[in-house]
Amino acid sequence: MQPRRSAKAPSKSRKPLCLRRFLREWTFFDRSVKVKLCQQNYGWGGATGAQRPDEHLAQTEAIVLPDRSGYTQLGGAFRSPDRLSTLIDPRHQRGIRFPLEEILLLALAAVLAGRISDVAISDWIHDLSPEHRERFGCRRCRPTFTVPSEATIRRTLQSLDGDAVDAVLRWIRRQSDSTTILIAYEAGPTGFGLARLCQREGIACEVIAPGLVPVRPTDRVKTDRRDARKLVVDLRAGQLTPIHLPTPIEEAFRDLVRTREAVVYDRRRVRQRMQSALLRWGIRRPERFIAWSPRWRTWIRTIHPESEWAQSVWDELLSQLEALDARVTRLERLIQTAMSTHPHSSLLVALQALRGIDWITSATLVSEFGGFAQFAHPRAVMSSVGLVPREASGGSSRRQDPITKTGNAHVRRVLVEAAHSYRYPPTKQGRSAQRVGKAPVAWHLPLHTIDWWAQQRLHARLRRLSGARGKAQAVTAVARELCGCCWEIAVWVRTETRREEAVHASTL
Repeated sequence: MQPRRSAKAPSKSRKPLCLRRFLREWTFFDRSVKVKLCQQNYGWGGATGAQRPDEHLAQTEAIVLPDRSGYTQLGGAFRSPDRLSTLIDPRHQRGIRFPLEEILLLALAAVLAGRISDVAISDWIHDLSPEHRERFGCRRCRPTFTVPSEATIRRTLQSLDGDAVDAVLRWIRRQSDSTTILIAYEAGPTGFGLARLCQREGIACEVIAPGLVPVRPTDRVKTDRRDARKLVVDLRAGQLTPIHLPTPIEEAFRDLVRTREAVVYDRRRVRQRMQSALLRWGIRRPERFIAWSPRWRTWIRTIHPESEWAQSVWDELLSQLEALDARVTRLERLIQTAMSTHPHSSLLVALQALRGIDWITSATLVSEFGGFAQFAHPRAVMSSVGLVPREASGGSSRRQDPITKTGNAHVRRVLVEAAHSYRYPPTKQGRSAQRVGKAPVAWHLPLHTIDWWAQQRLHARLRRLSGARGKAQAVTAVARELCGCCWEIAVWVRTETRREEAVHASTL
């Protein structure tokens, strides 16, 4: 048994827990039942304090608390509501002894029993009998079940506190000119949750690109207060560049495409290890075998190194390759299924009319840029992917260096890969012509026209620049112009979709 802590009065300087707001925000329980439990307390706690937790839990056998997933019965089999499992654990994953769901479920039960302060919640939890600790799913440590300490409960609940955001929103609503207030913060790993919350509250909020925030070379002091003041000054001067705020569906689709890209990268690393192992062992592939073709894959399964340990290494590499191949296939199937229900599904089909842009390239472009509505000119697209040259000009001299390579590297990679396709002569019978058939019939002729114009221009430009400046610079220049072609198709699809919607609305 862990020693019981003394019931000291909580310090006034300590940050208050937000358990009441937590209950209200996540609405695990019906309000009438919750108020009844907190007010009446079934004769236990508060001024009386006569009954122990065991006796109180025994009296609540028949109380059923509804939640979204069904019903959770107190005093019976204590099951954690499904909404608890959706919370992200803010603690460091290393050294966690008690799961987040277990701590929150114990704390919620204590709050329903009338305990509010962290010390009172901890005392209530430590007074539970071994039988009721088992019902809550506590970890067994002979001869009893362990429960989290008061410090663990306090730190966990404080890390989930959302009162700061609520206080800011209440302060904004109290302002006389709240409709003209603009909020801005730098994009980071926390995502777009704050921006979406402000939008739901009717407050203007912009997410700023960190790489485009002006920085003075002589500024060597960085604090949160100075950063906030600097953002305010730059925002008022119009020197900050906001990024496109994707919808939750668009963000989920982007995560799916990027996950597939990460798995493909892992598979490429495994392939490189396999080729390096064959080179070390002196095994050469047969002539006329294309690397990683079906014949190549059949051949590598017949390889048996002389050493037993080397054979174990080779078997492990083969199993990794097969697992990654299965993951790539599974993710590609999910992406193709999601493309049919994506808000920009028509743009996903229209972009495939261009040579070199298959379904995966089209999915990458749309997942990163959406409908291209945030770009007013094709030069903005070229600049956002880092395909424009650096420049150091002054006076009458002008000097241009290699491309900046700043911005979205995912889009830059797929565009450079697609640019290699324009080394072949223009044709109207290629795969791009076959992919246009997936678009509406009325779109076939305009898309064929854009594709044919792009093939003629980009093929001629690639041949001309390859002889003058080399293949690498020529491919980069073609990829830069391919950005403009993608933007042109996106604008045409957006205009055509609006026209069709207007015609459809007029006929109703």
